Amino acid sequence: MFACITIDQPTAAPYVAAAVGRYWIYDTGAVCYSGYHRAWSLALGIPLLMCLCFLLPAYMLGVVVVNWKRLHEQPVRQQFGFLYRPYRKACAYWEAVVVCQTLALVAVSVYGVTLGPFYQALLFNCTLALIVLGLALVRPYSHPQAGSVMSQSMGCLLATSYIGLSFLPYDATLHPNDVYANIIGSVVLIGNLVLLISLLWRLHKLVDWVGLFRRVGAMCYTRFGCVMCAGCMPAQAPTESVQGPADQLTGST
Repeated sequence: MFACITIDQPTAAPYVAAAVGRYWIYDTGAVCYSGYHRAWSLALGIPLLMCLCFLLPAYMLGVVVVNWKRLHEQPVRQQFGFLYRPYRKACAYWEAVVVCQTLALVAVSVYGVTLGPFYQALLFNCTLALIVLGLALVRPYSHPQAGSVMSQSMGCLLATSYIGLSFLPYDATLHPNDVYANIIGSVVLIGNLVLLISLLWRLHKLVDWVGLFRRVGAMCYTRFGCVMCAGCMPAQAPTESVQGPADQLTGST
């Protein structure tokens, strides 16, 4: 909504610039902050900007700070546990940091278009490098496997983005040829596939899939009475009826 570019620059006579000013990158026929673009920016862009950039991280941080001494209690865990349970107690606020990191990357992609593709990509890589450095120094995740997966994923994304800088044409004489593009592209693709396979293997080793399917089947059968889900329920041992003295007396008579 706020990504605007400059098309023409004012020039001296006898030349006349056809499009002076800033234009919306997704519709270069619309002048920024004029006409329908102004209406959309004021009615939709600014409210979403306030909610996502300020209110959302402030709310997440406020929930953790207000309930700091009660984070271990069951009512708080059931209501807000999704915000802080993946992280260590000292880093329970990290979900708000993740939102701010995402907003920083979005801001680079939106407002960096005026810098050109090279400097925008370089600024994007610097932001990613700061995120990876923060993960390595703080180690916010409570489970070491989760922290390792996140660090490796962000590192792979950073390496892929940096290698992508070499594909940009810097001038008429310096640009990658087809052989270089095929070789480096294959290496990047193989590296990402190796990371994906390793993540899937870790997930396979960590998750008890049989127990998971049984719990899901039991929940589905309990709530919806689904007959197909009954086969996923854990088998129950048969129970034997025990007769009391009164039952034995009744049976003998």
